[in-house]
Amino acid sequence: MFDLGGKKLKDMSEEDIRAYAASFLEQHGAASSMVNKSALDNDVDEARQGIVAQVGNEPHPPGMAVDPAIEPKVPEVPLDAEANARLAALAELDRSQMPAISYGDGVLLKTIEHYTFADTAEVATIYIELDKDLWNGASDCVTDASVDVACRESEVTITLQGVPTARAASTLANWRLHLAPMFHSVVPELTSWRLRNGKVSIKLKKKKAQDWRKVLKY
Repeated sequence: MFDLGGKKLKDMSEEDIRAYAASFLEQHGAASSMVNKSALDNDVDEARQGIVAQVGNEPHPPGMAVDPAIEPKVPEVPLDAEANARLAALAELDRSQMPAISYGDGVLLKTIEHYTFADTAEVATIYIELDKDLWNGASDCVTDASVDVACRESEVTITLQGVPTARAASTLANWRLHLAPMFHSVVPELTSWRLRNGKVSIKLKKKKAQDWRKVLKY
């Protein structure tokens, strides 16, 4: 038996530990060595399983980001003519998703879903960019005779009459933007509008000079 010389384990040097291990093997023989080696191998295997995380077919340490550059990439398949046409149609529909509504007199009504707003202390201005807010090419179908603006103190209605429902469509509709109630009151008789360069501008004279945070009250 190896004599520790009264030393505690924490006080043993590396040389003492090696000598103690050699003595231990002499006392317990090769069988003990085999058992210890097997236990050590099991411990190593368990540790390896806890340390290595399998990602796909390659091992990566837990928490390590996988470089997308080495991940397999799915090749892009070119779209055929039909798929491209479908995407183009969907992009066009995104500008005006609400369907046309038919009234009793047979007139179709389409809602103008997009517009822009500019504000000064005395005037609030509504802009409708025809090619952007309706559909590309709509500016060719709108003239001064197509535009109608009806204004009250707390609401305004802009109508574009007889404009196709979509590009290349033969069906005509009245496109309408109705804003009510507005953020504050306006003076209806001082409302003005103009059509220029494919844009309809409606100027609303405020009843009281003040800033509007938005067009609509609610």
